[in-house]
Amino acid sequence: KCNAFQGTSDQYFANRHVETHFDFVYIDGSHRAGQVLKDAVNAFSSLRRDGIMIFDDLSWKQQHHALGNPASGIIAFLNLHQGLFKVIACTSKQLAIKKTKAISGS
Repeated sequence: KCNAFQGTSDQYFANRHVETHFDFVYIDGSHRAGQVLKDAVNAFSSLRRDGIMIFDDLSWKQQHHALGNPASGIIAFLNLHQGLFKVIACTSKQLAIKKTKAISGS
């Protein structure tokens, strides 16, 4: 089942129902590291155990500064959530993880 939402990811997560959980999340929005991290944290808290999350643009580098590229946000997310997921696939462009444990309170 898919539902359409028009707006930013910040707007979506600010207005979503806490009971909403996903089996699959695809992170492909802003290329700024801070927003990628924020989207990943928000999405992961809504991801069911055994759910899949895919990060796009892993190797996207249009900015000279690391904070202007997605990889820094992705790496920060992975470091913050160690032990809660396993990597199931990785290419030069995408990273797929599977949630193995719930975050306290989610």
